[in-house]
Amino acid sequence: MSFKIRVSFEEESIEFDCAPSDTILEAARRQDILMASYCEQGGCGACTALMKKGAVSYVRSVRGITEQPEPGDLIRPCSAMPLEDLDLSPLSRWKLYSQ
Repeated sequence: MSFKIRVSFEEESIEFDCAPSDTILEAARRQDILMASYCEQGGCGACTALMKKGAVSYVRSVRGITEQPEPGDLIRPCSAMPLEDLDLSPLSRWKLYSQ
């Protein structure tokens, strides 16, 4: 079972699958999507995104972020695992790239 992650930024949008046991960052990388990230522990905020739809849980405590976010809250995809399909709007552009 996997969840659909839809990411919209300005006029672009991408969609990818994420297993419930993966963070959104891990799933994006496996599918050739480059997400802004730095510390990958939830502390720096580089990957911050607005969760427009869905629900997530965190693999670790993330300072400054709601532990049980609702649509309209900011999340840290490097530490968040989906509980259902998600619609996200990142604060910085994610890119598709080929390996």
